[in-house]
Amino acid sequence: MPDTATLLSIFSLPPDERRAVYEQAQANAMEAAHQAAIAHKERNKPDPREQDYLAYRSMGYVCALVVRTMRPCPASIECTRDGAGARFWLSNSKARIQPESDGEFLLVAIPKWLAQRVGLTGTTPELSSEREWTPEQRETWEALKHARNRINTKIYFANRRAPRRQSNFTRNDVA
Repeated sequence: MPDTATLLSIFSLPPDERRAVYEQAQANAMEAAHQAAIAHKERNKPDPREQDYLAYRSMGYVCALVVRTMRPCPASIECTRDGAGARFWLSNSKARIQPESDGEFLLVAIPKWLAQRVGLTGTTPELSSEREWTPEQRETWEALKHARNRINTKIYFANRRAPRRQSNFTRNDVA
């Protein structure tokens, strides 16, 4: 089949080749529309954890990103802020591990007072250079940093509604 970019007109093709070009263009257009519909559905899908964010807000929780040390401890999670340095323990009764957590990187919702005491508020630090990190681990850390910011934003704005507009007239004032 000749390249349609070099032809002066699609009508200079024989009918069978013209039909093949039209069918290929139609198939490409249908595939593009299908991909656009899938992307639109994914973008507008409601968050199934919307009620969780509302509960976290009412309990005063914030989301933090920590590195889990591999020592097993049944009652708490031993963590560091950036993979090295001071270790601290998060109680299993206080920490809500988020499903986005990946391996040794934990995304946890904890009370704000605990996050302030441990020093987990503010910006998330870079991974420590005292330990060797693979490029995949660094990519995961960056992705979880964005997820942490997104979750904290959702917690902060949970159940925030626009203030009701009040008119100057009430129902009783109208004659």
